[in-house]
Amino acid sequence: MAIERTTLREADGIWEEDWGGFKEFQFPATETQALRIDFDKPFIAIDELEVFGLGDFKKNLALAEDWTKLVSDETMIQIRGELVKANDGEYGTNGWKARAPPEAKTSLGSRFISLLHKK
Repeated sequence: MAIERTTLREADGIWEEDWGGFKEFQFPATETQALRIDFDKPFIAIDELEVFGLGDFKKNLALAEDWTKLVSDETMIQIRGELVKANDGEYGTNGWKARAPPEAKTSLGSRFISLLHKK
């Protein structure tokens, strides 16, 4: 697997790994105070959103306890759970489920989550 990841990293550095129960999105290291994730599906379900950096590969930079706030498109219809459950650090807390309203365009811009890190 390390050889495949090295090949992908050297190509364009962006790829998705689907592990069945969860997905990992890999991209080059970037220094930022905010991250926007666009979804290409009308339905979103997130149990726990994690973002890892270079300093400590095991530290989740997206945790609410580290002053990271999640913001969603206001037009999303919340089906279950509050958005804050998506970065509460607890797996299986029913997470957050939402969908785009029926009249929403199919563009990515209508379904997003932004992570704002305040530290």
